[in-house]
Amino acid sequence: MSETDVPAARETVAGAFDAAAELPAAEADALRDAASAAFLSGLTTVSLVAAALLAVTGVVAGTVLRRHAS
Repeated sequence: MSETDVPAARETVAGAFDAAAELPAAEADALRDAASAAFLSGLTTVSLVAAALLAVTGVVAGTVLRRHAS
């Protein structure tokens, strides 16, 4: 892997997969697995935070609407 591939591999999943194409099979598989795991971990975290914010927004909206309806 060239020195220019290292930043790309650290920044994006696509960059990691492109950099893996230049590595031996075992190292390429490890890099692809690590990139995929990091992506899924981030996606899971963002999804959970978004779901929590949506739930809080729903509670706040319900509370505000009940107060205005009375």
